[in-house]
Amino acid sequence: SARGEFHLDQRLLKTLSELNWDRPTDIQSGVIPHILEKKNLIISARTGSGKTAAYMIPTIQELLVSKIGDSEQKVSVLILCPSKELCAQSYKNLTMLTKYLDLSSVNISSQKKHDILKPILLKRPDYIIGTPSQVLGYVKEGLINIKELKFLIIDEADLMSGFGYREDIEKLSNDINAANSQILMLSATLGEDVKALRHIFKVRWFRLELNNSEMLPSTEQLTQLVKKCDEEEKFNILVGMFKLNLIKGKTIIFANTVDKCYRMRIVFDTFHISSVVLNAEMPVASRNHIVHEFNVGRYDLLLASDEDNLIDNAEKDFTKKKLNKDEEFKISRGIDFNQVSNVINMDCPSTVESYVHRVGRAARVNQKGQAVLFVSIKDNDKFTAIDNMLMKDNNGVSVFKPFKCSRNIYEGFVYRITEALSKCTRASIRQARLLDIHKEIENSHALQAYFQENPTEMKVLQHNKPVIKERNQHMKNVPSYLIPPILQEKLKKNSKKRRRTRFKEGTKPSINKKKSSNPLFSFKKKAKK
Repeated sequence: SARGEFHLDQRLLKTLSELNWDRPTDIQSGVIPHILEKKNLIISARTGSGKTAAYMIPTIQELLVSKIGDSEQKVSVLILCPSKELCAQSYKNLTMLTKYLDLSSVNISSQKKHDILKPILLKRPDYIIGTPSQVLGYVKEGLINIKELKFLIIDEADLMSGFGYREDIEKLSNDINAANSQILMLSATLGEDVKALRHIFKVRWFRLELNNSEMLPSTEQLTQLVKKCDEEEKFNILVGMFKLNLIKGKTIIFANTVDKCYRMRIVFDTFHISSVVLNAEMPVASRNHIVHEFNVGRYDLLLASDEDNLIDNAEKDFTKKKLNKDEEFKISRGIDFNQVSNVINMDCPSTVESYVHRVGRAARVNQKGQAVLFVSIKDNDKFTAIDNMLMKDNNGVSVFKPFKCSRNIYEGFVYRITEALSKCTRASIRQARLLDIHKEIENSHALQAYFQENPTEMKVLQHNKPVIKERNQHMKNVPSYLIPPILQEKLKKNSKKRRRTRFKEGTKPSINKKKSSNPLFSFKKKAKK
């Protein structure tokens, strides 16, 4: 098999087989041999191409071989990630790959307290995962010894400087024997930030740019659509398509601000469209739980913002308390969302890189997906810049196709949507936002305490509860007169299929039995025995 070329341990091969990782991706085929040859690598590959497994599989293999001759336990692999979410994600992937192996690991960015982590670190686990600042803190305390590292891995390297970690990495480099360690840096892009990190370590680097000629998957794998419209029409289209079930599969809608996310949430709640907001103001435990629940299919619609600015001072004064935003959190970068079918850009992103990372949530690895970009008049210049950049990877042809949506789809909802939008005042958005954050803080405490002891009951928590107090019930179901004629026949067929499925085992609606036994329906009276 393709995996046999790497001469991997049989226990590791068994795990890969159980995960249905039958064949390595292009990046894994390109990277693993170089890691096994003990080269220091700067790896650039587009998002969703399998970078994490590309470095974990060979480091696990090398560790299994080296531990045979080691006389004492020591920290062998240090994985640095720019955010708590990415640390948790890397730790999850590592535990999956090592479940049949006698290798220890710890994620120091988890919510475990210092007193709990201390005895774990004193045992010198094989793998340590954390953000640079957290690792540096434990190194200074003497709880982590990185002088004998075999591997240093810097994941999402282009984010490290932006999050202020360059100085921390420089300090960590003083304790790392670069001559005896293998250093790997991974990134979706190779910019000045990555070049600056490279100069910290005085080693010979090898650069691998895989799939870098294409910023995004091919047009066969990822369909990119664009719709030029005003702000209200965006809501008209989305509400109409969700209410008529024209958008299938898991969907992430990106907005440029958190306020815009809650504006969408209020409108969706009005029409009984279930959604959940994910942003940097939420506690990390809640964010991780939301991502997990989205991945397992409990939520199908995620509203996200990757804005850099926190709420303004007026909103801070409203609570008499500062709402802290996690500066490490970026929804569009690195986090794995499973089987996302659609990415919708409610607002046009400000840069090409931001667009690429947003859209990269769909069509990951070998899956297909589609991305929709709404462009208002004021965003024409931004869209032109994005289009021109992507055209370079598509032989000078635009990757965007027009998003065709007939006004008949949403025309019946326009009046109700206008009414819902009129209620989205600044005060109501602020109130919904604070209500959601306070609710998530309560959820976070529950997650940290009770659900650590009862992990199977985590599904009790809900993150998609309405953020408005009253919802009109007449908005819940779509009357037949609002459904375009072209869709009515299709919906009738679907409803018949659902009814057949419901009674397919020979059962019949109980109403027939009631009618036959009720003299008011049958005009028959049972004779007394």
